[in-house]
Amino acid sequence: MTSWIFILSKFTPEALLFEALILLILFCGYTAFWVLRKRRYGAVDQSIPSGPVKSYLNDLILNSEQLRLQLFGLLAASDPSSAQLYRLVGPNSTPSPGAQIPGVGEGAETGSADSSRVTTLEAKIIEQVKAIEILTTDKARLEKELTDG
Repeated sequence: MTSWIFILSKFTPEALLFEALILLILFCGYTAFWVLRKRRYGAVDQSIPSGPVKSYLNDLILNSEQLRLQLFGLLAASDPSSAQLYRLVGPNSTPSPGAQIPGVGEGAETGSADSSRVTTLEAKIIEQVKAIEILTTDKARLEKELTDG
């Protein structure tokens, strides 16, 4: 087997220079191709349609709102719009901007069972708010007694 030095010694210096220039030009062209491609297309080769991305982000927002309501239900009572929207529309659908939400707006029929259920739930929330107010006043009183005594 012959060595690389023996093979390269058979060429003249001019031939080696031309070969090195050709390899350098090919390398620079390949590098320029990839740099331009990265600048043009960014990190991904194919662009993702905006519809599925919007749907996925809406689902994430609705899930986070539901989790917030589960964890901090009383705090969300002041801003129930997103929770009501989630209950009315459902977890698997995303409303379009002009869509009519059932049960909201003109001509919405409310049953007596639904209205009685809403009033009982509102009464429970009011009771819970009163209980929390009592607990916070007791807590403040106990903290004051501990700091004074």
